[in-house]
Formats: sequence, C-alpha cells, structure tokens
Amino acid sequence: MTLRHHSPPPVQMCVAPGSLLGAGAAAVALVGLLALSYWWGFSSAAWWLRGAVAGVWLAAVLWAVRAWRRLPTGVLRWDGQGWLWQPRLRSGEPANEQNFVALTAIRVVFDMQFVLGLHGTVGAKRYFFWLQRSANPGGWDAARRAVYSSALVTPPQAVP
Repeated sequence: MTLRHHSPPPVQMCVAPGSLLGAGAAAVALVGLLALSYWWGFSSAAWWLRGAVAGVWLAAVLWAVRAWRRLPTGVLRWDGQGWLWQPRLRSGEPANEQNFVALTAIRVVFDMQFVLGLHGTVGAKRYFFWLQRSANPGGWDAARRAVYSSALVTPPQAVP
C-alpha cells in the first residue's frame, strides 16, 4: 500500500515585521534598562565601567530596532507546487505574477500557533519571514497547512 501526498491548496500571506515582535523586543529592552538603572544606582563600579555597560545596552537596543525594521515586507505565496516571494513594491507599481520569485527552500524556525517564523532562501539570499495570524485571519489555517505540507514535497532537482 502506498501513501499519497495531497498538496494543500494555493494560499498567500502578507509578511511584515509584526507588532507582537516589536512589542516583545521593546519589553526586553525596558527590562534591561530597569536592570541597568538598578545596577547603576547601587553599584560602586567605576564610572567608565557603568558607561561601557550602558553603551553595550544601547548598542543592543539599536541593533534590535534596526533588525526589526529590516525584516522583509511583502507577500508569501504557496501555489500548490512551491513557495513564491514578492517583496513589497514601490508605491504605484502594479502587483503581477512577474514580481514573484521562487523560493528554493523554506523551513519553520519556530511556531507559536499564532505566529510563524520561517527561513526562506532565494538563490544565495536568505530571508526571515514573520507571519502572524492577525495579518490574514481567514487564511491562517491554510497557510499553516501549506508550510508543513510543503516540507513533504521534494523540490525539483537541477539537471546538469
């Protein structure tokens, strides 16, 4: 008896840096600032050490903000055969099929039921996609099925 794999139906999801991710990063930064303030007030460490620690905290916060703002924005589509990625278009540019590029690989990094973190690859370029249920609540279940079912689909092999 052979098992058949049925591909999930086509689905597309909006991809954007989520407010949940931004709020989580802001909360971590705030907790770090509170801990730094507490340490600063009760520490007898040298002034330069306090300044260095504050500088490291500030650099980490700035890096997190930059990373969050640089997350890809666009449309991720499963067409039944493979994953396609369309980066956000400049205003006024029409969306059409030619704007989509095929992803050569996609894998789940984490899954919290209402958010998905995915790594995608287009050639040598790597992307981190942040999908939230709130972006497309009606298509969330279909998108999750496509993400997990597509892992079973073998990508076409290049012929030498």
